Amino acid sequence: GYEDNQFKPDQALTRAESVKIALAASKSPVLNNDTQTSTFTDIAPDHWANPFINYALQQQIIKGYEDNTFRPNQTVSRAEGIKILFNAFGIKPIDSKEKVFSDVAEDHWFFPYAQFLKSHNLWPTQQPLFEPNRSLTRAEMANLAYQLMLSNAAKTTPIIPLWASLLVILLWVATVYLSLPWWINIFPKRQKLAWLLAILTGPISSIIYCIIQLLPHIT
Repeated sequence: GYEDNQFKPDQALTRAESVKIALAASKSPVLNNDTQTSTFTDIAPDHWANPFINYALQQQIIKGYEDNTFRPNQTVSRAEGIKILFNAFGIKPIDSKEKVFSDVAEDHWFFPYAQFLKSHNLWPTQQPLFEPNRSLTRAEMANLAYQLMLSNAAKTTPIIPLWASLLVILLWVATVYLSLPWWINIFPKRQKLAWLLAILTGPISSIIYCIIQLLPHIT
């Protein structure tokens, strides 16, 4: 946000801001080195966005203009901003001929990105127009970045297979029955308490029970 504690969601995003948000959302390892040189002629080495822009250029996330400028303060279009965000996350556009928005033709370079937006429900497709040249707002960029972060986290979160869950349950039940005689011996007149303790402390108490049973046989 800004120093006045505002986010300004409807404000248009600049090209420099879009690069920083994209890299931050994708958790790219950008080093803030003040001594690094600038690649573009319109960005000074001490420019706040220089580390982000240099990294994005090295990773082929962005490209400058033919005159070797980046124009960091220029507002970024929806199409440009989304492409930068997708590149930061390593997303490859899908190849499909299904038209999503009436103002994004099949020969438009943004067409495959529009397909990805629709197939992953990242943009409301009820509206016939996408307006790719319209300025991307801070709210739109933040929303897209958040959804991609959730999707990326879901891919990296390990999923426990069903058989492993069933195996854990079966082992727990086995340890409950194994430790139950021990608790019954301790509380012979309180069967419910013995069952409760066996269930809550099944693995631990079963190990202790086995050790106690084996002690007399150890010479």
